[in-house]
Amino acid sequence: MLAETYFDRLLMHATSADFALMEASYAIIRILQTFPRIRLPPGAVVEDVGEEKQRLTLILASADGCNVNLSG
Repeated sequence: MLAETYFDRLLMHATSADFALMEASYAIIRILQTFPRIRLPPGAVVEDVGEEKQRLTLILASADGCNVNLSG
């Protein structure tokens, strides 16, 4: 009984994680289809990966956000 519960939860977690990745992929693709020309705004500083300011909480994210210009 205990093993069945553990594996049921493990399967549910894997399914949820896959669903979250699928939703994120769909959202990114729809943004790229809607705004095919995503560019940095004029005067934006391009920093090397790993050199940007970061904020650490439960999720690691850029502290300054990501400023872009969207046009269709």
